[in-house]
Amino acid sequence: MRDNKAYGNALGIFIRHARHILVKDNRVSGNCQGILVLDDGQPGGAGNTGVVRNSVFKNNKFCPKSEDAPPLQGGGILLLGATHTLVAHNGVFGNSGKQFNSGGIVVVSAQMFKGSNPDFDTVVGNAAFRNHPADLIWDGTGIGVRFKANHCGTSIPPGFCH
Repeated sequence: MRDNKAYGNALGIFIRHARHILVKDNRVSGNCQGILVLDDGQPGGAGNTGVVRNSVFKNNKFCPKSEDAPPLQGGGILLLGATHTLVAHNGVFGNSGKQFNSGGIVVVSAQMFKGSNPDFDTVVGNAAFRNHPADLIWDGTGIGVRFKANHCGTSIPPGFCH
């Protein structure tokens, strides 16, 4: 998936129970969630995905709870149970909200959707600023999750920004 523009949707770019996808050089803004890689518990899960050199900004639209999803707002890039996924060299700015998906780059377990933990994901070389509640967020689940050389202002837990 390359060179696309996604504006004003619930989900800008949505990768669901798929593997070996490259999401590159896209411009994503004004959605409830900019880019989402989701393991929803289906066989095979989601991952082995590259999210590279995308511009993801101001995805602050509010989407209320639906039959298929919880309320969403302010999400930049969300790895929800994705495994073996690379998030690299993206610009992630001004994504803000108070939902579980809110923030710049968010890496969390998908067990609430009967999916997996985020194992062996790498978040490297991204620029992420003015996202709320933080530029980089990890819920601490999974194994082998790495944050390296990211330029950002805030992270949960602290210590991921350089």
